[in-house]
Amino acid sequence: MANKKNGKKRSQGLTAGITTSLTLGILLTASVTEAVAQTGPATQNLIIRFSEQNRQLLSKDKTAGTSLLKRISTRSGQPLSLKRAMSGNAHVVSIETADGQNLDDLIERLQADPAIESVEADTRIVPYAIPTDLYFEAQWPLHDQAIVSAGMNLPTAWDLSTGSPDTVVAVIDTGILPDHVDLEGRVLDGYDFIAGFELGNNPLLEQYPSYMTYFRTNDGDGRDNDPTDPGDWVDIDDFYAMLSVGEECSVHESTFHGTGIAGIIAGNAGEHGIVGIDWQAKILPIRVSGKCGGSRSDMIDAIRWAAGVEDPALPPNPNPARVINLSLGSSNSCGFTEQEAINDAWNAGAVLVAAVGNEANNVDISPVAPASCEHVISVTAVREDGARAYYSNYGTSVDLAAPGGEDATSDGTPMIVATNHGVKGAIQGSHFKYVAGTSAAAAHVSGVVSLMVGANPQLTPYQLEQLLMQSAREFPQQGLFDCDQQTCGAGLVDAHAAVQAAINGYVEGYEPPTQAAKESQVNDSELLIETGISGGAGGCSINPDAEPEPTFYLLLAGLLLMRWKRAG
Repeated sequence: MANKKNGKKRSQGLTAGITTSLTLGILLTASVTEAVAQTGPATQNLIIRFSEQNRQLLSKDKTAGTSLLKRISTRSGQPLSLKRAMSGNAHVVSIETADGQNLDDLIERLQADPAIESVEADTRIVPYAIPTDLYFEAQWPLHDQAIVSAGMNLPTAWDLSTGSPDTVVAVIDTGILPDHVDLEGRVLDGYDFIAGFELGNNPLLEQYPSYMTYFRTNDGDGRDNDPTDPGDWVDIDDFYAMLSVGEECSVHESTFHGTGIAGIIAGNAGEHGIVGIDWQAKILPIRVSGKCGGSRSDMIDAIRWAAGVEDPALPPNPNPARVINLSLGSSNSCGFTEQEAINDAWNAGAVLVAAVGNEANNVDISPVAPASCEHVISVTAVREDGARAYYSNYGTSVDLAAPGGEDATSDGTPMIVATNHGVKGAIQGSHFKYVAGTSAAAAHVSGVVSLMVGANPQLTPYQLEQLLMQSAREFPQQGLFDCDQQTCGAGLVDAHAAVQAAINGYVEGYEPPTQAAKESQVNDSELLIETGISGGAGGCSINPDAEPEPTFYLLLAGLLLMRWKRAG
C-alpha cells in the first residue's frame, strides 16, 4: 500500500486541519448531480484524550473527570462537560455553547493545555450516496474484462475460490435488513454504536420534543446489540428541527445503505436477485449512521469493536472481522484518535477498505478520512469503460480503483444492489435498486479481499494489501476522465489475479519468492515488497540464505579497487 504521511498517502506537508463536517460516504442520493453532501455547521462535541497522568487518575477515580474538566474549562474560557468514555482511553466532551466560527480556536487552546494529549472535533457523518431508478440488470462489475473494460474477472476468480464461511467482513454503515433474501443465513450478530445524544435545552426545539435525545438513532434507544436499520429518512420537520440547532440535513427517503453494501460484498448466490462477490463469508453489521448521519466518535469505537480489539469501553465481539468496509468518510485529514483505532484494528489482523468520496475533488488538496489514514486501502470509482466516474474524488493518495458506475441518465451503468423500497421504515419484501458511487467501489474491493482471505487465511493485512495492489491491472486509455496512477491508484482491481496471488503468496508475473521466503512469509510481512530492480516483469526477492551472485563479487572488487586508488 502506498505510504501515507500526515494522514495521507504519497503526499507531504499537509496540515491536519479540523473542519466541522464529517460526510459519510454512504453512496446513495437522489441523483449523481447531488453526490456532494450537504454539511452542517459546528459540532457540539469534541473527542479528547487526556494526558497519561490524567488517564491514570481517571482509571482509579471515575468521578475525577468532572473536576478535571472544570479546571480545563476555566483555563480555556469554554464551558465543557464530560459526555461518555470511548475506546482507546478517549472521551467525548460536550461544548455547552457551540460556535462554528471559533471551534478551531477552541481546539487550538485545548491542545495547548498540559492536561490534554489530543483533541479533535466529533464531526457529523451524513450520507451522500446515489440511488437511482430500480433497474434489474446484469451486474457488469463482476464480468470478465473481455466483456466489460472495468470488469473484475469474477467468473474465473470463482473457479479458484468462492470464499470461506470462516471469513468475517464487517460493514460499518447504517445497519442492515437481515431478512433480505440475498443476505439470509449470512448475517452475524452485530452492534448498534449510535449513542443517544441531547441537543441541549434549546428553546427553539420545544416544538420538537421527540428530537431531544434519540433523533439520530431513530430506534428509541442508544447503543445496543441490534444493528437493524430502522431507516434514515429526513422529512421536512426533521430538516427544520435540526436546522434550528445548526445542523443542515438534506430531505430524503431512507437509503438502507448498509444492506446494499453488504449485498455487494457477500450476497447469496442463486436465483434470488443479485450475487455477491464472496458466496460464503459472513457479514458483521455495525450501525454508526442514522437520521442526519452519525458521529466520528461512534465510528472510531466501531472500528475497534469490528476487529475484536479488547477495550473496557466496548462490549466483547465474539466474531472479529478480517475485512472492515468503510463506505464513509469525513472532510478532514485523519485524526489522531481515528488513526489509533485503525492501527489497533490493523494489528488485530483486519484489512480496512474505505471510499474516497463523491465530491469530484483532488484529495491531495481536500483530504477525506478514514481513506487518508495509514493502513487503509482507499478506493476511487470507475465507470463501465474503466474511466474515472466524474463524481469520484481522486489524487496521488488513492490506492486502487474499482467499479462505481454512473447515473442512468449519463452512461446507463450504475450498480444493482439489495435494498428496501420503504420511504421511511422498511416494508415487507426484498427489493433492489440502482446505485452509483465510491461506496460501491469500496464494497467491491472488500469483497475481493474477502475472497483472498478465504483462499489463504494466513496472509497478514500487509501481505493482502500488497498482493491486491500488485495484481491490479493497467487502466484503459480512451480519452476524457482516463485514470492513471496519479489520480486513481495502482490500477483496476482484478479479482482473478488477486485470488491467484493470495493462493500463490506472490503475484504472477513477478519473480516468485524463494522457498525460504515462502516458509517465513506469515511471520515476515515485509517479504512481499517488490523493488522492481530486475528487468522485464520480474521483481526482486531477498533470500538471506542464498550464496552471493558473481555480480556481487565484481561490485565488491570494484569498490576495493577505488579505495586502493584513493589511498595511493
